[in-house]
Amino acid sequence: MDLEFAFLSDFAEESGGKLHALGIGVDTIHAAEVPTRHPLLTMVAQIRYSVAEAGTHRLEVGGYDADGQQIIDRIEGEMPLPPVSGGTSGTARVLVNLVGVNFPAYGDHSFHLVINGAEVSRASVRVAPPPGG
Repeated sequence: MDLEFAFLSDFAEESGGKLHALGIGVDTIHAAEVPTRHPLLTMVAQIRYSVAEAGTHRLEVGGYDADGQQIIDRIEGEMPLPPVSGGTSGTARVLVNLVGVNFPAYGDHSFHLVINGAEVSRASVRVAPPPGG
């Protein structure tokens, strides 16, 4: 499996074979005080897989602060990769809505996508005071 792209966004959905996303590339959240709760982030990743990798795979998403402490309950599930037809590889999109994430402190935070026990993507976001504040 190869990661083609990954990002955090304000919102994303897949429809009609297309990915629709708003606020792509969220890398900083400004907060007047901490802890702060962010209403919605969507973690997006696109994976290219080979015909040999088709099948069901274990998927996990975790979120951590700069000290490595969990900031979200680990999300676990299965990711079906359908058989490839008409070629040697297929693509799969992973969209995970992170609703009401509580950021306990200013600083770096990250969300990790793990497939079959191997990290395939890490999306980072910094929580900072408002500019000039």
